[in-house]
Amino acid sequence: MAKNRSNENDKRPFVTIIILSADDVRITFQCLEALFKCTYYSPLEVLVVDNGSDPEQGRKLTKEILKYKGSRIKILRNEKNLGYARANNQAALEASGELLVFLNNDVVVTSSWLPPLISFMMKNRNNAACQPKLRSFVEREYFDYAGGAGGFLDMFGYPFTRGRVFDCIEKDVGQYDKPTEITWASGSCMVVRTDLFLEEHGFDEYFFSYMEEIDLCLRLKRKGYSIYCLPETCVYHYGAYTSNKDLGKKIFFNHRNNLYFIFKHYSIWPFFPLILIRLLFDIGSILHYLVEYHLGFVVAVFRAHLSLVIILPKLIREGVLTFKGRSLLVDDNIYKGSVVVSHFLLGRNNFDEVMGKGFRRQNYKRYVDVTYFREKTGELIPLPTNA
Repeated sequence: MAKNRSNENDKRPFVTIIILSADDVRITFQCLEALFKCTYYSPLEVLVVDNGSDPEQGRKLTKEILKYKGSRIKILRNEKNLGYARANNQAALEASGELLVFLNNDVVVTSSWLPPLISFMMKNRNNAACQPKLRSFVEREYFDYAGGAGGFLDMFGYPFTRGRVFDCIEKDVGQYDKPTEITWASGSCMVVRTDLFLEEHGFDEYFFSYMEEIDLCLRLKRKGYSIYCLPETCVYHYGAYTSNKDLGKKIFFNHRNNLYFIFKHYSIWPFFPLILIRLLFDIGSILHYLVEYHLGFVVAVFRAHLSLVIILPKLIREGVLTFKGRSLLVDDNIYKGSVVVSHFLLGRNNFDEVMGKGFRRQNYKRYVDVTYFREKTGELIPLPTNA
């Protein structure tokens, strides 16, 4: 149970920042450097979770954290990688904060990033979660792939963001600078009320990684709470730093979790006709991977479907899947169409075009696997100058 604390001399809520770290800890060091350089908020604690690092990396992480011994920072250890959902859930039970900030270790914060988020949460009690604007760390004028300026869903459960439709990443020219209610906040940098997070039993651990924050946000919205993006504050995200090391695993979880999400959030009708169309989209993905000679990705898609079929009876017996939920078709902020059709068949490459707000010329780039370390020296790309 979280131990909410209050400071009698300060009405500001106690905040807990949770950061997961695994394997190469250099990226975590850079995250912590920017965090303590740019975060002036108080009262605050930081929980760093060593999520199954090898012993050598674990020792390096402990040594690095000792540098911040004057700050409220604590390290938690897991013997193996428990995944994003379970590891964050365990850390949340150790948190003292009234508000939780889930911060990826490949996120670099900027000056005064936190106070606007906390202020908004305290002024808007019906708001369950929020996120800042997320830009790419590598292409710093462009939105981040994972969060952009807030997430949305189509009727088939495909996520997209203000600033990113599939692999088309928009340049940030202020087009999404208005605070906006969204469907989901990015788990890369997300503020959530601790009491609501615990009431919902945190992230669904079956997801392991990918889409767990979308599932949480939808559950909160269905209880009458709102989710917002506040573009006045911005952080930089490397973008899939860990997952790009094993794209086959990433594709497996993306497909499996997306199907699980549909099973979980749809009632019987219109589940069956929509899932058939959704399967056709997956067949399209398989054909694309075959054309590109990515046979490992084809196997990953088949494994995703097979693993869900195998575990479905258990999920139904345990009451995880009831097919009694509201359809995505009747939820607010859900795009009542297919972002796949809009993008790949109709050529709509940005959020406004997909949502029918008119076509406009907009600079965008195709998402490619990013490079985190300089090729010759092996050094990390340096922090932004405004961090």
